[in-house]
Amino acid sequence: MYSLSKCNWVSRGLVVATTAVVVAALAVPVVNAAVPDAPTALTGTPSNLQVALTWTAPSASPALSDYIVEYSSDNGVTWTQSARTASTTASQTVTGLTNSVSYRFRVSAINADGQSAYSNVASVVPIPNHTKAHLPSYSACP
Repeated sequence: MYSLSKCNWVSRGLVVATTAVVVAALAVPVVNAAVPDAPTALTGTPSNLQVALTWTAPSASPALSDYIVEYSSDNGVTWTQSARTASTTASQTVTGLTNSVSYRFRVSAINADGQSAYSNVASVVPIPNHTKAHLPSYSACP
């Protein structure tokens, strides 16, 4: 609490008057930001050098403006943000991965008030696509 005060005192025969003025700080209420809830049900489908991710979008107000998709190849010690054009589509294919390496993926939602917590983590291992052209052929004839 702040107050105003005035006091007078005598110092060596002189009357000294002082006035102290303290202005109270105005309390401005902080409105809780409406950051979105975390995306849910993140799943990944592996293919050659890439993983197709899908998730369930949270409902949000203000509306969602984008997602952040991250992946890790070291069991979540470090995370890399996947390149993404801003989109509210609840899916993305992460490319440029290495086959037979286990990746962990997570997603967060973005709106005008901020970033959500991260989704569940999905672990996926990209695998090479095998076709008839990739299958070994054997011959019993010399």
